[in-house]
Amino acid sequence: MKIRAWSAVAMLASGVGLSVAGFIAPPFGEISDSVLWCFAQCLMYAGTALGIDVMVDYKLRRSKDE
Repeated sequence: MKIRAWSAVAMLASGVGLSVAGFIAPPFGEISDSVLWCFAQCLMYAGTALGIDVMVDYKLRRSKDE
């Protein structure tokens, strides 16, 4: 489970880095649609990876309580 969490953090960092790089590249101050699309994909992956971790932890705790 730690691999999923660390890969989600890495995807968030790479998405932010890509967005910053797109913002400072010519034309300055404008982010292209492809950069925004890639950033959205990074956010979706991170949300999915972290959501799976939360769901699995919740179900394991619930099954132990029963």
